[in-house]
Order: sequence, then C-alpha cells, then structure tokens
Amino acid sequence: MKQQKMFGLILLVVGAVLILSALYIKGEVKKGRQQIAQTEFATGTTRKFLSSQGSNVQRYGDKGLSYIDDKVSEGKTDVHFYEKLAYGMIIVGAIGVIVGIYVLCKKQHEGA
Repeated sequence: MKQQKMFGLILLVVGAVLILSALYIKGEVKKGRQQIAQTEFATGTTRKFLSSQGSNVQRYGDKGLSYIDDKVSEGKTDVHFYEKLAYGMIIVGAIGVIVGIYVLCKKQHEGA
C-alpha cells in the first residue's frame, strides 16, 4: 500500500515537472519566433536598400545576407524541434499526473 502511494506521488510530481518545463520551453519558443520574424524583416529591408545601390554593393551584401538566411533557417528548425518536444512533454506530463492521481485515490482491495 505504501509503495503504491509513493509510486503515485512520484508520477504526480514528475508529470507536474514535465508540464511546467514544457510551458517554459513554449515561452522560449515564442521568443525565438519573434527574433526570427524581426531578423527576416530586417534582412528584407536591407535587401531592398542594397538593390537600389547598384550591382557591386548588392553582390557583397547578398553574401552577408545569405549567411544570415542560413542562421534563420537553422533557427526555424530548432524552433520546430522544441515546439514538438514541448507538446510531447505536456502529453506525457498530463498522463503522469492523471495516473498519479488515480493511483493515490485508488482504494486498496482487501482479500486474496
């Protein structure tokens, strides 16, 4: 009986920690998306400016901007990964909390 209650309590705590961690990750993902959007806007504005400056300036500017585009692409990949991770953690955490509560509230069957 005591082991069963301890198991339920551990599941409940681990599930809650997973959910809280996932919420933190989702907040960081939101910040990352905002940074990506700001960077994309800035590079778009820079491209427009460089295109009006002539082909030599535009050629050198495009080299620098292509590096930034690669970094933005990596950032989008990372954001997508962590977003999926957070959703998975929420699902597993919710299952842990539900099973933990069930185990804690389940009545011990006497007999056998």
